[in-house]
Amino acid sequence: AWLELLDRATADADASHISVNREAQHKYLTWRTEK
Repeated sequence: AWLELLDRATADADASHISVNREAQHKYLTWRTEK
Protein backbone atom coordinates (compact mmCIF):
# COMPACT_ATOMS: atom_id res chain seq x y z
CA ALA A 1 0.00 0.00 0.00
CA TRP A 2 2.87 2.36 0.85
CA LEU A 3 4.57 1.78 -2.50
CA GLU A 4 1.26 2.30 -4.25
CA LEU A 5 0.88 5.67 -2.50
CA LEU A 6 4.42 6.63 -3.50
CA ASP A 7 3.76 5.65 -7.11
CA ARG A 8 0.58 7.72 -7.17
CA ALA A 9 2.36 10.72 -5.62
CA THR A 10 5.18 10.63 -8.17
CA ALA A 11 2.68 10.21 -10.99
CA ASP A 12 0.77 13.27 -9.78
CA ALA A 13 4.01 15.25 -9.49
CA ASP A 14 4.98 14.23 -13.03
CA ALA A 15 1.58 15.27 -14.36
CA SER A 16 1.73 18.70 -12.72
CA HIS A 17 5.32 19.13 -13.92
CA ILE A 18 4.30 18.27 -17.47
CA SER A 19 1.38 20.71 -17.41
CA VAL A 20 3.67 23.47 -16.12
CA ASN A 21 6.15 22.70 -18.89
CA ARG A 22 3.37 22.78 -21.48
CA GLU A 23 2.15 26.13 -20.16
CA ALA A 24 5.65 27.60 -20.25
CA GLN A 25 6.17 26.29 -23.78
CA HIS A 26 2.87 27.81 -24.88
CA LYS A 27 3.79 31.19 -23.37
CA TYR A 28 7.16 31.07 -25.10
CA LEU A 29 5.62 30.20 -28.46
CA THR A 30 3.01 32.95 -28.25
CA TRP A 31 5.67 35.44 -27.18
CA ARG A 32 7.90 34.39 -30.07
CA THR A 33 5.14 34.78 -32.65
CA GLU A 34 4.27 38.24 -31.30
CA LYS A 35 7.84 39.48 -31.76
